[in-house]
Amino acid sequence: MDNTKREKTELEKNIYKDIQSEIRKYYDSEGVEYKDKEEPEDTIIDFFSYLFRLIPVTQRKVHYSKELLSKLNLNEISKEYVEILKMFEDSFSAGKDMNIFLSNNIKKSRATDFLRYTWQLFHLHMSGKYVEDKKQMKNNRSDMQLLSIIDLNDVYFIDVIPHPTKPEEYFNIQSLEIIIKNG
Repeated sequence: MDNTKREKTELEKNIYKDIQSEIRKYYDSEGVEYKDKEEPEDTIIDFFSYLFRLIPVTQRKVHYSKELLSKLNLNEISKEYVEILKMFEDSFSAGKDMNIFLSNNIKKSRATDFLRYTWQLFHLHMSGKYVEDKKQMKNNRSDMQLLSIIDLNDVYFIDVIPHPTKPEEYFNIQSLEIIIKNG
């Protein structure tokens, strides 16, 4: 098998550059940080990674894990966060943009999201404040976060957890057990 790399034609190079240019226009309009000297192929890969980290804006049915419902019924979650959960539920049901509650690293094209990539989970900061831009988003963080699974039609509220200090502390065996039990 011949593993030599084929050189791109001028047409292919131009197509890659055009796609890169359009992605950068989009990034500029959305306030997303990117590297100027990046190869077009890397820009395209980073773009799909960026899109994977976003929550598509559409109406969803909200489901609570049994464990989270139990915490709510036993008043183990403060009234403030119960109200934010209700706001999140209403917002998802109405199809509002929930990306403002994600990590402020969402606006960095090369950023990674350990929880999203490893466990397919989103973590929403429970500040409860809608923001307009990246600067406001940076100040819209919370000590508590909602772990959730989000697909096109449904969102599953798994648990409310304190904000960890390291990415690998986000997920533990208890979270996995909740997901498995709630199938």
